[in-house]
Amino acid sequence: MDKRSTYHMSIPVAILLSVGIIMGGYFVGDGVSKIRVGPRTVRVKGLSEREVDADIAVWPIRFDVTADNLKELNSSLKYRLDSIRQFLFDAGFAADNITATPPMIIDLHSKYLGTNTRPPERYKAEATITVRSDKVKLVKQTMGNTSDLIEKGVALSGDRFRETSEFIFSSLNDIKPGMIEEATKNARKSAIKFAEDSGSELGAIRNATQGQIAIRNRDRNTPEIKIVRVVTTIEYFLK
Repeated sequence: MDKRSTYHMSIPVAILLSVGIIMGGYFVGDGVSKIRVGPRTVRVKGLSEREVDADIAVWPIRFDVTADNLKELNSSLKYRLDSIRQFLFDAGFAADNITATPPMIIDLHSKYLGTNTRPPERYKAEATITVRSDKVKLVKQTMGNTSDLIEKGVALSGDRFRETSEFIFSSLNDIKPGMIEEATKNARKSAIKFAEDSGSELGAIRNATQGQIAIRNRDRNTPEIKIVRVVTTIEYFLK
């Protein structure tokens, strides 16, 4: 075969290869464009908040006593424990609402070995009686009447017992379904408004998450009143 015939045969082959490359590039480019264009969606959040009353109160009552010997210390400790228990019984609490932790005994003189600054009394006992009750209002009322203990010679350890008291809302499961429903409706309202503003129609739900559930005090002065907050996040298709 001479050079002229080879030349004439190579022309259609080259043309076919060029067309194939062009068409291949077209389809590749078309495929890339399809990958880049995804579904149109909108993601919104829905909120539901409720004010609820705590249903459990935990009130630790702390006190301490000092004495020069362990016998006197034990006697003083027993008197204060009995006085606080009777104070709580008189207020209306039952025995199963009251628990006492073992006292912690401290040898004060051991902290000052080799010095002349030892306190006059050697021993100190720190103890706590804890009240746990579903009578939240009664706990709050009794906390305000602790001055009655002072008349009996029982002094509490400052205001720490107020700072460490807890008010708990334990009935979240009773209200959570309704709050999730409300938050979901609020999320849908926001999505509908967005769709209308963008000239679209709201489609089906693409994805949904319950989000965060938080319980906090309404304010510092009323820790027995809680704010429950539920947030849902929902993603909708747009038509």
